[in-house]
Amino acid sequence: MNVSASYYSDIGGRKENEDAVALLESGDTMAGLIADGLGGHKGGKAAAQLAVQTVGGSIMGKPVSVVALRGAVEQANSLIWDQRQTSGMKSTLAAVWFDGRAALAANVGDTRIYQFREGSILYQSRDHSTAQLALWAGDITPAELRTCKDRHRLTRALGAQDDVTVDIAHLELAPGDGLLLCSDGFWEKIQESEMAYDLSGASTALQWLEAMRARLAVRGAHTGDNHSAIAMLIR
Repeated sequence: MNVSASYYSDIGGRKENEDAVALLESGDTMAGLIADGLGGHKGGKAAAQLAVQTVGGSIMGKPVSVVALRGAVEQANSLIWDQRQTSGMKSTLAAVWFDGRAALAANVGDTRIYQFREGSILYQSRDHSTAQLALWAGDITPAELRTCKDRHRLTRALGAQDDVTVDIAHLELAPGDGLLLCSDGFWEKIQESEMAYDLSGASTALQWLEAMRARLAVRGAHTGDNHSAIAMLIR
């Protein structure tokens, strides 16, 4: 499969970057992973790195399957949980894993995954947060979710419990599709309509990512949270 891919991670205005990012490729198989160590939790950076390293190391070299992906995330959760007793570490996780036959998206927490096609959102992961629950209940609107005071209170995270429920979705990829994985420091400042618009004017993943980062630059990303993203264009 011909894929253009690019990624970045920025410390923003924090003292430490607690995001971890990996873009992996082996033969016709590719995986993108982003983890966001929970801000204010001791060991957040280590948790994010452990999540990305464990999941990436477990799935690469295997055929794409739900069983393998779920097992990798559960393994990462167990490792983080074991260390959390002394470090307080927790992390979100978003992963896309695909080859020429199958494509999967998995997430825990509020690090997001988008699939765009012809200017529309074909798939969007759902946040595991109290703000998302409020949205489903009709207490807030989609526009208010980005500024809701409870948006950072998660209902699921790696290391929060001794077991974890991971959302896994099957994706159908087609030429022209755009895949975007991003931490909350990224999506809170960029609207989905802007993501789609910038994709329409890009011929490479790097161009798409740079256009979105230009928006972040004028919206105070240098003073806010860590922000990270992976962009992929299916050719």
